[in-house]
Amino acid sequence: MPESLVQQLGTAGNFGIWLGTLAIGPAAERWFRCRLKRLLLLLFQAQVVLFAGLTLSLPMFGSPPPLGNASAGWLLFLVGSAAACLGASSPLFIELGAEISYPASEGISAGLVSATINLAGLLLLACLDHVPSDWLSGMVTLVTVLCAAVFAPIREEYLRTDFDEGHARKS
Repeated sequence: MPESLVQQLGTAGNFGIWLGTLAIGPAAERWFRCRLKRLLLLLFQAQVVLFAGLTLSLPMFGSPPPLGNASAGWLLFLVGSAAACLGASSPLFIELGAEISYPASEGISAGLVSATINLAGLLLLACLDHVPSDWLSGMVTLVTVLCAAVFAPIREEYLRTDFDEGHARKS
């Protein structure tokens, strides 16, 4: 893959994360109020589809030709869109964590979510040298499926919102 395309893919990924992080708040508040788990599961599904498309578009697991013949534009779309879904997930996890852990402070729950994300990033960096480059997109797809499977059984509660709305009615 040409170095210029790799740089463009990195830029598309960074832009996607930025866009997803900024756009998710208003969208979640408007269409998914008190249904953040559903929105996160939809984002996981979109990520799996997009990462699987990327995996099939690149050489993988030692096979020289990719299964799909993707243009640079298609690869940029897949990376940018998957990154947008990934970027949108972080603030939602922090918000849902604050709701579930109430009455604990939002700072404590946000710190735990942030520490978990950072720990996963450090684990990825530690393993990155030992994973062949043609396995990375497949690995990201499988990790996304694993994360969705671990997240799915979590019970969604809005204790903080219920408390705030109960106090607002009494005032």
